[in-house]
Amino acid sequence: MSLTAAKRSRVLSAIYWWMLQLGFDPRATVRAIVELPLYLKNLRHFRKSFRGTLHLRPSLHDRRETAGAVGSEYFWQDLCVAQKIFTAKPARHVDVGSRIDGFVAHLASFRAVEVLDVRPMRVKIPNVSFMQADMMRPAAGLLGMTPSLSCLHALEHFGLGRYGDPINVDGHLEGLRGLASLLARDGILYLGCPTGKYRVDFDSHRVLDPVQIVEFARGVGLLVESLVTCTSEGLFEETGISSDRLRELARRKYSLCVYIFRKVV
Repeated sequence: MSLTAAKRSRVLSAIYWWMLQLGFDPRATVRAIVELPLYLKNLRHFRKSFRGTLHLRPSLHDRRETAGAVGSEYFWQDLCVAQKIFTAKPARHVDVGSRIDGFVAHLASFRAVEVLDVRPMRVKIPNVSFMQADMMRPAAGLLGMTPSLSCLHALEHFGLGRYGDPINVDGHLEGLRGLASLLARDGILYLGCPTGKYRVDFDSHRVLDPVQIVEFARGVGLLVESLVTCTSEGLFEETGISSDRLRELARRKYSLCVYIFRKVV
């Protein structure tokens, strides 16, 4: 039986992903082979005039990049939420599981931020304090701790074991319950996660159903006030919430969405 174009694409994507996990990137290898002749030409030209110690350390993947290449929607998500927190100026801000070298670094450049993560953190960073914690089982001492909370592209991993967390089929929902418990009344949660038709790519991540997320959040005292979709081209689209909008997002394969919730109980 012949594969359809869509199935063939999924198979090739899966093969490529497995190669990456095993430490081999075929696309990088092909790019390196293509760039090697230019590297050798430039080396010969340089050595004609250079007198001194010369070590060979080729960088074959940078010539085709643009200045400041930011090809990921994650970059724009981090920037968008950091700007919102800069504007809001909460008295205290806590982050759960977001990128230290991305979003947390943005915040630490202008304010203090407390970071919670299931993994240990051994580096000391100015303006960043750390506590190891599992949001599927938050300690009682964390309840109601903050008026401002973020969790960007972390919730979809909860319960899959990828980061040493315990296996939990409903880890994303237990994690959302835990996040809600950290917020003080009237507090704001910035939740970024992959959104679309629900699926699990074990043990990498889930794609979360927006209808389920918003309905479950309501049950733990969080009302969604707005939603931002981010693209790799740097486009932000912030909208209100409607049933039609959520159903439309739920039919997509993937969107990066930031849900802005308020704690009402």
